[in-house]
Amino acid sequence: MTSQADFYKQEAFNPTSFDISDEETYRDHARKRMNLYVNRLKLPQALWKDRQVLEVGCASGENALVLAELGARFTFVEALQPFVDRLVALFRERKREHQISEIIVDEIQNVQLQDDAYDVIIAEGFLYTMPDRSAVLNQLVAALRPDGLFCLSTLDPVGNFAQYFRKVLLAQLCRQAGVTDLEGKLAIAEQLFGRDYAAIPHSRPFASWVRDNFLSPSYDRHCFWSIEEILKSVEGDVRVYSSWPRIEHANDNTWYKRVDSADGEMQSNLQAYTLRLPGYLHGQTLADGFPLPSMEEAARFSEAATKTMDALSAVLHGEGLTMDAAMPALDELALAAKALPDHDVLLPIIEDAKNIAREASIERYVQASRLRQCWGVGYPYYVLQKTR
Repeated sequence: MTSQADFYKQEAFNPTSFDISDEETYRDHARKRMNLYVNRLKLPQALWKDRQVLEVGCASGENALVLAELGARFTFVEALQPFVDRLVALFRERKREHQISEIIVDEIQNVQLQDDAYDVIIAEGFLYTMPDRSAVLNQLVAALRPDGLFCLSTLDPVGNFAQYFRKVLLAQLCRQAGVTDLEGKLAIAEQLFGRDYAAIPHSRPFASWVRDNFLSPSYDRHCFWSIEEILKSVEGDVRVYSSWPRIEHANDNTWYKRVDSADGEMQSNLQAYTLRLPGYLHGQTLADGFPLPSMEEAARFSEAATKTMDALSAVLHGEGLTMDAAMPALDELALAAKALPDHDVLLPIIEDAKNIAREASIERYVQASRLRQCWGVGYPYYVLQKTR
């Protein structure tokens, strides 16, 4: 299996790099990162000053630079030397090189980390791709100081429905057209997704987005990793400090002196996550007070979504299979969605997917307005806090 780092190396491809030499562009980038950290993940700006931060898979450092300006001191682990070279140049340009404590050019699984060494650990965009991801997760948790914070992103199995459907569709259309070269694949992707990508907020160029998602072996079914699976993999004592989207109960009015046990808090978070899974698929903001499904309804929907993703994966990797092979799973998903409070949002998306699966083509996708506008919550963030 080609690793994420190997793919980037073979393709001479940096998936996150973009030009921030212009001050206005950099400030726009910084505002987006602060919106994530401060507004969504509840990590205040004052947190970062003089903190020892380990960032793993930091790529070329555009994100880290924002936190360096708030006073963070970094140890970086990055496997690819060209990414490291750009990172060093960026920090030097912004006169922040003195805030780099160490750079380790290697895969994280080959690195010996000291226990209880870091105030904050950041692992965005790679941990879920690793075959030994649970072992690496626990390696990083061990390196946190007590009360330290671990910020990670993952690929949610349900939230990636629309995006993974796009990947499978692009692969089938390329096979049908006999297209195997990068330029040809990008041309078909442009016809399918270019207009919609241009209409949403984004940082990187369209071609980088396509290559990092639809053409990368690291965006596939085996990489999907839910917060439930993550928490069950942790061997140390952690709690969910924050998340985007928020998974705790929004209407929890419990008196603050009633303190849950660690296990009780964890179970409450996992239950809240399950109840919100239908919203992960459609990604829309519902009105305040919108009813949640029952646990039974949400669990049935989650199971049907899992089967659908498995069916799409079989189409992607199965020789001779086409997207209509996923129709039974899509029918089951639609049936489960009918029982949910937000069925009127979910069903049009699923029906669009079924129409495309029956006859995959660029024209069918262009007509599928509900699916085209569905981005889901495929890439959630979680902050775990070490509690001992």
